[in-house]
Amino acid sequence: MDTVIPISKMAAAVQPSATLAAGAKARQLKAEGLQVFDFSLGEPDFPTPEHICRAAVKAMQLGHTHYTPASGLPELRQEIARWYEKTYGLNCTAEQVIVSTAPSIRFTTPWRPRSVPVTRSLSRLPIG
Repeated sequence: MDTVIPISKMAAAVQPSATLAAGAKARQLKAEGLQVFDFSLGEPDFPTPEHICRAAVKAMQLGHTHYTPASGLPELRQEIARWYEKTYGLNCTAEQVIVSTAPSIRFTTPWRPRSVPVTRSLSRLPIG
């Protein structure tokens, strides 16, 4: 006789991702031949630039394959601070920079009221 163990109420309440469902629907409509502008997943419409691919491979070969601090690698945060000073004239420290892998995260400072997409900023850093 098999015993059924119920899952927790919290686990039972988990809903499918609306973002992933919207992306799947967009792919389905494209496959049906419809023109679709899919903004659901935040995927870029261009391949990853070659210098970023090379830098990623180099980093993995050097052993950078583990979790990073929640606010980002200190070296990367320092480089971003330097880049913002050079590009926008904003004098900020690495401690004022937070790096996230979430594609929709925006970098906002008290000195610059508008948001600057992190993904756009990072793609222009001279990495590697």
